[in-house]
Amino acid sequence: MNALSKVSVARKLQIVLAVALASLLLVGVFGAMQIARIASQSGAISGKWMPTAMQAQRMAQLAATVRNQEFAYILVRWDQRDQVAPALKRSIDEMSAQLKAFGELQLGDTERNTYEHASAEWRNYLALDANLQDEVDNASPNAARAIIMQDSAKSFQRFTADLSALANSSQAEATQAGNDATGAAHRSLMLIAIAVVTAVAIAAVLMTLVARAISVPLHAAVQFAQTVASGDLTVHIRSQGNDEVALVIRALSEMSDRLRKLIAEVRDGVESVNTASSEIAAGNLDLSSRTEKVALSVQQTATYMDQLGSSASQSTETALQVNDLAQQAFTAAERGGNIVSGVVTSMSEITASSSKINDIIGVIDGIAFQTNILALNAAVEAARAGEQGRGFAVVASEVRGLAQRSAAAAKEIKELIESSVGIVDAGGQLVSEAGGAMKDIIEAVRHVSALIGEIADASQAQQRDLVQVREAVVHIDETTQQNAALVEESASAASSLRDQADRLASLVAVFRVNAA
Repeated sequence: MNALSKVSVARKLQIVLAVALASLLLVGVFGAMQIARIASQSGAISGKWMPTAMQAQRMAQLAATVRNQEFAYILVRWDQRDQVAPALKRSIDEMSAQLKAFGELQLGDTERNTYEHASAEWRNYLALDANLQDEVDNASPNAARAIIMQDSAKSFQRFTADLSALANSSQAEATQAGNDATGAAHRSLMLIAIAVVTAVAIAAVLMTLVARAISVPLHAAVQFAQTVASGDLTVHIRSQGNDEVALVIRALSEMSDRLRKLIAEVRDGVESVNTASSEIAAGNLDLSSRTEKVALSVQQTATYMDQLGSSASQSTETALQVNDLAQQAFTAAERGGNIVSGVVTSMSEITASSSKINDIIGVIDGIAFQTNILALNAAVEAARAGEQGRGFAVVASEVRGLAQRSAAAAKEIKELIESSVGIVDAGGQLVSEAGGAMKDIIEAVRHVSALIGEIADASQAQQRDLVQVREAVVHIDETTQQNAALVEESASAASSLRDQADRLASLVAVFRVNAA
């Protein structure tokens, strides 16, 4: 059993099959040898002894025919001999041919000696037959009768005795060969039966050993598998040998060990999952409460954002209105600046015109001064002229008076113009200062307008940002609502997981991994 356990199942079956085939081959070879022997003996009977016996019998019959024809040759009348002679010759020729053919058969030493003696006797008999026919042909019937009754009869008896000996010997050999064949057949049947019984016994023993070598460990493996299937993992099984059954048992043992470890780990895992699911359920309840609070806060924040968005919209509208007013003020200030610039230009032109008038008055004053001098010179010349120059003196006096009045008027005009020029210069200075102030006002208004524009843009951007923030808050609110739903689903899943863990624990509890 130990030796067989180290051999594979296929090799065991091959050994049994090889033994059965070897036994069958031996039985077949032995049977073939016996059949060949019987066939040889039967061949000897049919191919050697029976032909010789039959040939000897045929020659004996032919010899009797020849003998009878010889008697007929002697006894028939002279005119009938021509009919008997050919038949006698044919019989003698056939007898000679049969005797020659007999010599070509397979003969034993004894049969060969007898055949040689018979052949010699047949030649002697033929010589006597020739003498017999000569005596008959010579009309010596008595001499012929003496030959046929004495020498020829003795020779014929010796010849037929040899033929009988050959026939009897062949018959005896055939009988002996038949008996030998029958005995060989009986012995062959007995030996084949013994060989078959021995082969069957050996095959049965080997089959029993192989069956036990396979069935016993398989039965143990089946019991082990049934025990494991019932949930008892505390059993152990050991494999002996290296055949397939031992490999199966070893695999079952490894499977049981791994299943034992797996069940232990599953139990630990189930406990961990149960604890974790309980913690997850508690955490989900806390998270659900917090999520509801967050959702409420998000809704309040959304309300505040709506209010802030409304305020931002009003601020934006106000900033836009202020921006429009600033643009209008900038436009008005720009128009005022342009007017002031025109006034400054006009004042500059007036100042230039006053300077020109002052120059003209200076020219007039110079002309009046020269006219006065000329009038004075004319009066002096009129005085020198006496009575002829009195009228010219009057004219010169009038001209001098006019020149003096012109000079006085020009002086007054010059003073007035100088006063106007001073006033115009002062006004121009004020207008210039007003122009600078208007430029400053325009720059300030432009800067204020830019700032108000930036405020308006910032208000619009703030309004857009508030819209985006409100959308984000709404999205956060939706996400919070979804999270709340997910928390509820997670709580339900945790509860289901805990139920599944309890169910798995109840299923795993069927297995026993530790001995009681």
